[in-house]
Amino acid sequence: MEAAATGCTAETIARMHYFFDATFPTGAYAHSFGFESFVVAAAPATVEGAGRWIREFLAFALWPADLEVISRTLESGLDGREGGGLFDLDRRLHASRSTAEARLAACRLSASIRAAATCAYPELQLPGVAAGFKEPASAVAVVALSLGWPELQTRLLYLVSQVVSLASVLVRHGRLGQSGQLQLVEGLNAECARLAATRPDGAQLAAPAFNWSLERDQIHHVTLSPRLYQS
Repeated sequence: MEAAATGCTAETIARMHYFFDATFPTGAYAHSFGFESFVVAAAPATVEGAGRWIREFLAFALWPADLEVISRTLESGLDGREGGGLFDLDRRLHASRSTAEARLAACRLSASIRAAATCAYPELQLPGVAAGFKEPASAVAVVALSLGWPELQTRLLYLVSQVVSLASVLVRHGRLGQSGQLQLVEGLNAECARLAATRPDGAQLAAPAFNWSLERDQIHHVTLSPRLYQS
């Protein structure tokens, strides 16, 4: 991502890439929210099958929900309304998670993102309402808002960081090597760019519309006792 193409300075782009690294902060973008159960259950999980799962996760979960939370936060600016309707968006997204374990993980990830961002960017002044958000997307949004990051790049890097994190599950389980991981990520770059540049129709935030296989993997995920992991 070149600075000239985004209207940002090179320093801003470098800081965004640092923040959206799939392992920043430790584990912040590293919970599979169901993908690990797919990898463990599939016999074996193929790169093609993993790619389909991730594409569905991007389109049916992150795009209509997480990305909308990010965009609406950046659009509203919180404008002194103590979060306004953004608390409602955050709670609806949080309640849509299929398992208690996934909801707990989301809360922990949100808190760790805020804490790590505060350490990484000493000048960062998060609004007091930020502590009340439960979802990682909400934490990312208030960080982006406070640092003046552009909406499109924030949406894009959020998606890409999730793809890299999920692809690392396959590496950790020995299903593919690092070259295969790179190939998988590169194959999803165009989809990430398309979704980042597009907004859903309608005024209401869409709850994640998991298809049956994603929903099944989310439910089974809690029985695996999954952990936050590092790439």
